[in-house]
Amino acid sequence: MDRTVKTDAILSGPFGTVDAVKECFYTRPIENGFGSVSVEFNGNDKEHELPSEVPSPTEGLPPLTSLSLVRIFRTSPEYVIVSANYERDGSLGSLNFGSATAIYRTPDPQVNEIVRKGLDPELTKYGIPAHIDVEKYLLSRQMPLPAVALDQEKNVMNEFYGFGKLIRQDELKDGVIVASRWLQPSVTEEEKETLNPLCDARFRQQQAIGLPTVE
Repeated sequence: MDRTVKTDAILSGPFGTVDAVKECFYTRPIENGFGSVSVEFNGNDKEHELPSEVPSPTEGLPPLTSLSLVRIFRTSPEYVIVSANYERDGSLGSLNFGSATAIYRTPDPQVNEIVRKGLDPELTKYGIPAHIDVEKYLLSRQMPLPAVALDQEKNVMNEFYGFGKLIRQDELKDGVIVASRWLQPSVTEEEKETLNPLCDARFRQQQAIGLPTVE
């Protein structure tokens, strides 16, 4: 087996379904097949699993490996869903945009150019930070977001631990966390015993050589 893709629905509503997507490669050279854990809008696609909601872990929490900010706006008669995926150091790695009529994402090189030059009007239009202070957010439990002219439906920050083994999902209102929950994707015996250790090892190698872990 060369590749697996695991898709978990982590947010749903009248706007559709927002998924956490974990892609792993196992055999090809890591530069030509590096894994990613990202959040994206998949419309009403039914090809996803449902993670379990679990109690807040008291011990044994894996390291934080990435984050994703999801902003949902009401634009009559539909919604616009924007997900910004960040590396563990708070740097923006990818942007995904979706609505009832279209889904697209920005390739990584374009995102790099966006952040480096600060030229993308989408960051301003949808209030997407080019960088987040991860430690400050975790300690203060606040994430002030840039003001936007659009009608906001929902703002959610997702923190991925252990490359998606656990997900903390925080709902934000006026930059303050108003609700949190922990999600745990299901794991088969094959994933637990064989695939996940291999995938984790490649993720750690990606981080060591500076390759992205979000897409």
